[in-house]
Amino acid sequence: GGDPARIIVGGHSAGGHLAALACLQNDRPAGVVACFPVSAPLDIHYPDCKPGSPEERVYKFLLPKPEDDIAASPVTYVDRAAIPFHLMYGERDFERIVRSNLKFSGLLAARGKRFSVDRVPGADHFTMHLGLGDAGASWYQTLGEAFRHGA
Repeated sequence: GGDPARIIVGGHSAGGHLAALACLQNDRPAGVVACFPVSAPLDIHYPDCKPGSPEERVYKFLLPKPEDDIAASPVTYVDRAAIPFHLMYGERDFERIVRSNLKFSGLLAARGKRFSVDRVPGADHFTMHLGLGDAGASWYQTLGEAFRHGA
């Protein structure tokens, strides 16, 4: 019963990262009208990561080669943003998540792209995820607005 011409792609954490990457891989993904990454690592280029850190795990377990970090980072493709992005993260989220969302939104703004940001007061990475279980969460209100207005 959905409309294939009005798809909104989103996800939390790694899911948000993949949603953003998918929405930026083509100039305009067929039917996709907006992207809603939540607490997503939008820049996974960590040149000075410490051994044993979560950043090091990206290189150890996620990327085939360390030099793939830039190509696997949504911030690399901001120029391709043809749809609105609604970024959402917690005020107390992981530093790398906050930093990458600030960088991504700054790049979107500098290029005149359509976006909004919702930094949730007091929320961390996990309360952001759990908060999506509440149909009254601001994410759903913004999502509803995107559907009503065609993003």
